[in-house]
Amino acid sequence: MTSVTYRPEIDGLRALAVLVVVFFHVGFAPFSGGFVGVDVFFVISGYLITRLIRADHEAGRFSYATFYVRRARRLFPALFVVLAASFVAAFFILSPRFFEEFADSLVCTTFFVSNICFWWQSGYFDADAIYKPLLHMWSLSVEEQFYLVWPTVLVALLALRPRVERSRFPALTEWGVPLFLLVAGAISVYRADRTLDNDAAAVFYLAHFRIGEFAVGAALVWIEKYRPRRALVLDALMLAGLTMILAAVFLYTEATPFPGTSAMLPCIGAGLVIFAGGGARLARLLDNRVAIGIGLISYSLYLVHWPIVVFYAYAIARDFRPVEQWGMVAASIAIATAMYFWVEQPFRRRRPRGIALSNRQVGLASAALAVVLVAPAAYVSASGGMDWRMSDDVAAMLKTMDKDARARRTATRSNRCHMVTRNQSIEEFARHFKACSPLGERNFAVVGDSHAADLWLALSRAYKSVNVIQLTGAGCDPWTEHPKCVQLRQFTGTFIADNADRLDGVAITARLGSDAAQDIDRYADGVAALAADYATAGVPVVVFGPQPEYSRDVPTLVATRRTMDGLDGFLRAYLDREVLRVDRLYADALARRGIAYVSKIALLCPGGDCAVLAADGAPLVTDYGHWTVEASRVFGKRLRARYRTVENLFGARETAGD
Repeated sequence: MTSVTYRPEIDGLRALAVLVVVFFHVGFAPFSGGFVGVDVFFVISGYLITRLIRADHEAGRFSYATFYVRRARRLFPALFVVLAASFVAAFFILSPRFFEEFADSLVCTTFFVSNICFWWQSGYFDADAIYKPLLHMWSLSVEEQFYLVWPTVLVALLALRPRVERSRFPALTEWGVPLFLLVAGAISVYRADRTLDNDAAAVFYLAHFRIGEFAVGAALVWIEKYRPRRALVLDALMLAGLTMILAAVFLYTEATPFPGTSAMLPCIGAGLVIFAGGGARLARLLDNRVAIGIGLISYSLYLVHWPIVVFYAYAIARDFRPVEQWGMVAASIAIATAMYFWVEQPFRRRRPRGIALSNRQVGLASAALAVVLVAPAAYVSASGGMDWRMSDDVAAMLKTMDKDARARRTATRSNRCHMVTRNQSIEEFARHFKACSPLGERNFAVVGDSHAADLWLALSRAYKSVNVIQLTGAGCDPWTEHPKCVQLRQFTGTFIADNADRLDGVAITARLGSDAAQDIDRYADGVAALAADYATAGVPVVVFGPQPEYSRDVPTLVATRRTMDGLDGFLRAYLDREVLRVDRLYADALARRGIAYVSKIALLCPGGDCAVLAADGAPLVTDYGHWTVEASRVFGKRLRARYRTVENLFGARETAGD
């Protein structure tokens, strides 16, 4: 194998991969697993890069310098254009907080470590994905890390072939590399599966958990010579491969444990498509002008589409309408097409049609552009997101909200007494538990997720004569099957059973978003089962309803304002009124099950009017719905005024808020 031929159906496969990613990101509901398009790209990269290196090595012309300069010509020009354009857009659109986070991610992207940075940032309190314009660059960093390591490993393995041929295992001359790929890939998938429960973010972002996906493509370089000749067999392989990819696209969701074994479905599917190749008649689905055209612009399309989605979502501060979704797709394709012809191609070609740069000049230009990007990004980070772009009163309010968010995390004892599943194990939580929640003469436990942590803070300050025990974990509502939350639930059940004679009651609460209305009985049944377990131990239970929520992050909404005039009314317009309906449905469902219920919304939103700011202008919400310390104080005060004693809560049959 001494030459590399162009395979148009692979560009068609690229088109499929990038389109499902774009459709997923703009919010087309059927494409719930569109994120697997990235994994298809990893398979393609594994195949093409391995094929190229092997061909050059066997021809005696492989050069690390040539390889990396070729990668730079291919990737850097479009990347730098998108990063620079995104920086300009972020300057005009993003709030100081998100602009500062953007700047940090730009630096990480420039040095191809954004996957590591996003992993470190991941957790319950990091910014929502919709506020991270460069979040998709994690996959580019994974690819670059693959390019950094794999050529050296592969060249070393190929260089060993003469020795292996003279050894007692000559068969390894041909199959040594595929065997290495099989073992490395299997270990990677196994470790991914084992780590998903404890650190899903690491499995998603870090390159060594994706080795199996690159290995599928790389192994094809040795396997493809066994490609069948019969068109019918090739068609069957092509059909099976496309079916596997599309099954993942339409059947997977964000709740699917991923990657790991589940990633093998689309990856092996992509491998079958590549293996079947152009000899399959069904290859016409991929080997046509439209598919090839989209495949050719797929790199630029991947780069530009997510910043477009993020900046537009940030600017309109509401859900996308169908015409807007299609508009973003069209805009992304148009910009990607322009970038392909005017940015990508000139730098990849030599004269007379391209920009003639020597290998050394390419390296120097890349370094210079990196400095051009990193320097202003560093300034943004150092200046706190250039908060001088805002009016003084808006900037002051944003600083207050940021301070309030930090104060809330401290007050709710996050990452210690309130289990943050991203960072803590149940063993670590258990070690802190006795110091966090020692038993007193009168004890009252609060069980649930981060909204329960808000309630714990409110109760512990409103009823100072009662010892309020905190059994809360981020995302650990009564319905989740997240392994760490299941462990916390088991820990909680054991604690309550062992100390039933010393507990005066248990309060259960958790987030119920607007989508809960569709299946309210399932939620009520889940809580009722938990309440029954505690009641069996002789401990009375009261359930608190959902907290008011807003359709967008409140500090982000504030950042869109030029003035503070009319701010509270402006923010109230974004109240998610469906959550108020959920509160009513939940109250009715639990009443039918004979469970005491207290409506937070009834106390905080008399007449359905939920204030975002206190009478003195202090914020009551830190994000979409978590309370500030002041909001916890307000709620606790109103709760005590309504019920007077903790004991009265357990007979509550509160009518939900209107």
